[in-house]
Amino acid sequence: MSRVRAMVVAVFLALSAPQVFAADLDPEAMNRIGIRYATGSSVPQDFVAALAWYQRAAEHGSVSAMNNIATLHFHGLGVPQSYEEAVKWLRLAVEKGDAAAQNRLGAMYEEGLGVQQSAHDAFELFSLAAAQGYGPGMANLGHAYAGGSGVKRDEIHAYALITAAIEIGVPRGQREAAIYELGALSQRLDARQVERAQADARALLETRSKETSVVQADAQDAYRL
Repeated sequence: MSRVRAMVVAVFLALSAPQVFAADLDPEAMNRIGIRYATGSSVPQDFVAALAWYQRAAEHGSVSAMNNIATLHFHGLGVPQSYEEAVKWLRLAVEKGDAAAQNRLGAMYEEGLGVQQSAHDAFELFSLAAAQGYGPGMANLGHAYAGGSGVKRDEIHAYALITAAIEIGVPRGQREAAIYELGALSQRLDARQVERAQADARALLETRSKETSVVQADAQDAYRL
């Protein structure tokens, strides 16, 4: 039996008697099955089934599944659209120290979606994500420093953070915005300030490279919102 066919059979059996078979899967395996249903990979696309698998995975501690549940609620896929529910699930992942959730919840505070708008709370969450070397969080933190949003304006630090974030990697849409903002900052800083910012960016990258538990940007984190 091929691996794909075996997976399909396992999914069918698990759905037929989840109380028996789902217990045999680890949380990330459950989450991956949810992703298959959400994307229509090897099975018909079904967001309701995806949510069911994500919830099982989340109940067993999968922060990826918590993020995925938040995504479904954010966009109204398989469930009524609800920013408040998205916030609830992101907070659960934030409590476990997940950088992607920290960044995403920060974006919701920045825009006031499902929560009272708060530049301060957004800044604090972006800072947590950036401290883990998470590219999208570093870019958003740089944006906050560039505009003085929730923190005193610091264009040199903004330049360093955004430069490092681009090097680390961010989703395509955020990358374009980051490059544009970096260009704008370059016009406002003199040569000595740019040189200092570039040195600071290299220091950030060196610090990140020494970390043993760095979080990578992924397709799930495709939105500042």
